[in-house]
Amino acid sequence: MALLHRRKVTAFPMEDEMSSIVSVSSINRITLEQTGRWLSLGWSDFRRAPGLSLVFGGIYPAVGILLTVLLHHYQMDSLVFLLACGFMLIGPLAATCLYEIARRLETGEPLGAALIVGSVRRRGTAIGDLGLSLMMIFLAWLIIGFGLFAMFFSGSPPEMTDFVATMLFSPAAVPFFAIGAAVGGVLAAVAFAVSMFAMPMLVDKDVTAPQAIAFSVMAVWRNRLNMIGWAATVAVLTFAGMTLAFAGLIVVFPVVAYASWHAYRDVAG
Repeated sequence: MALLHRRKVTAFPMEDEMSSIVSVSSINRITLEQTGRWLSLGWSDFRRAPGLSLVFGGIYPAVGILLTVLLHHYQMDSLVFLLACGFMLIGPLAATCLYEIARRLETGEPLGAALIVGSVRRRGTAIGDLGLSLMMIFLAWLIIGFGLFAMFFSGSPPEMTDFVATMLFSPAAVPFFAIGAAVGGVLAAVAFAVSMFAMPMLVDKDVTAPQAIAFSVMAVWRNRLNMIGWAATVAVLTFAGMTLAFAGLIVVFPVVAYASWHAYRDVAG
């Protein structure tokens, strides 16, 4: 019996580790006024480090522009919307260096591209684990999106020349959008819950990816009403930044990343 009891205690060490970080960490409740303040603080951080913000913030839209050009080259322009919807899922991974900038602005530590990259690299294993999870969600969205096009539009997306007309007036449009919105909403909710506070925590503290994910999920759940509003705000701003061929994200993305850092600080305490 003693041996069985010992096995029961040690069978899931990671579970104990995850519950420890969540129980020890102070998960604060946030108010609507705080969520409105985050964007203001994010813009303030952007103005304090505009050069580094544009450099590290420009990588994310640059990748989006590159993928758009590739889709155009292979005459797959109609997939840009699918790409844009899924592209937001990996935003927290692309924002890691921006979180480090915000942390250094807060603590008064020196800024510099080499210092920022070096600091993030030292936490690279845990960040990579969480980033891999986000990439898998992004890949799942792309596979499902291709599958929906194949199911409702004769095996391939409509041609770009009549894409809008087909998507609006085709009998298949309603079930296509209904299923796509439902599946996309679930994937977006999962990605948001696991990464909203996890990626800033990995930049801020020496914790594992499962610990940070556990904290993020519980923090989002505890503040779920305000987090729904914040997620909608981030989505609207990101889509707005994408409207000018992703160019608007050069400013929008770092401001949102800095705002997310301040959200993490308010929740983590």
